[in-house]
Amino acid sequence: LQIAHYPLALLWAQRAPGNPYYRNSRLLEWILGSVRWTLKRQHRNGAFESVAPFARDHGVTLAMVYGLTETAGTLGPALPPELRDTIADAVHRACGFALRSDEDYAFITNHQALFALAYWNAAEFTGEARYRHQAARVVDRILERQSADGWYQEYGGPDPGYESLAISYLA
Repeated sequence: LQIAHYPLALLWAQRAPGNPYYRNSRLLEWILGSVRWTLKRQHRNGAFESVAPFARDHGVTLAMVYGLTETAGTLGPALPPELRDTIADAVHRACGFALRSDEDYAFITNHQALFALAYWNAAEFTGEARYRHQAARVVDRILERQSADGWYQEYGGPDPGYESLAISYLA
């Protein structure tokens, strides 16, 4: 639910026959309201919650970086400058939290690939080179664990469904 603004932004931006939501001002208000509400849910340490209150999670936090930066990029000039600045601050704080934490219960390539993409987006959005370097480190860890047969590791073995998700993030 924390990332609902992103698919709505895609719908708002999609010029397609019969799309009543294309550049719809009411939908834009909802999207901006959703982004603002999401930003209020970020903890002071930069984390976003996972499945329960105060379950501050490395992965969810980076997923939020991805969702916020993708939403901002999709809205482009329709995003008010002050909200763009607030998103940039939230992205910095979220990446700061993520750089101090890790997903340590298993190596899950589709998660790691999303993390790399989130760091990459953060670098593009904020201009911070250190996030781009972190994205490269995450991709290096993924490639180090890739099997000789070419599959990516998901909980210690291959998984074609998650593999396609990981490849889409890496692409």
